Amino acid sequence: MIHSKTLLKNLRTESPLDQKDVAQLLDMKASNLVRYEHGHRNPPPELLLTYHMLFDASMRDIFAPMYKHIADTLIARSQRLIAELRAHNSSKSLYKLSFITEVVNRLNTVVPYESRE
Repeated sequence: MIHSKTLLKNLRTESPLDQKDVAQLLDMKASNLVRYEHGHRNPPPELLLTYHMLFDASMRDIFAPMYKHIADTLIARSQRLIAELRAHNSSKSLYKLSFITEVVNRLNTVVPYESRE
């Protein structure tokens, strides 16, 4: 799983709400919430935004576990696209190459989000 196995549970347990309460607010069964809190399923955006609003959790903390995975995947895919673009020597390819190279450079220099774990 991409998401933190404990962040969601920690956010909830630091509040007075139990799983049943949060599940009701999310309009889901508590058993489904348990799967998200234990990392057995990736939480949907609605759940993540609800935790953000309900527990005043920063989006930085909520998305920290996913950031590195997505950045690494985007860099790898970008490297393949860069190789393809270099094979074509058109002005359009050069413009695309410049753009995607800037993206990769930015992703390689940005400090990934720190997880609360």
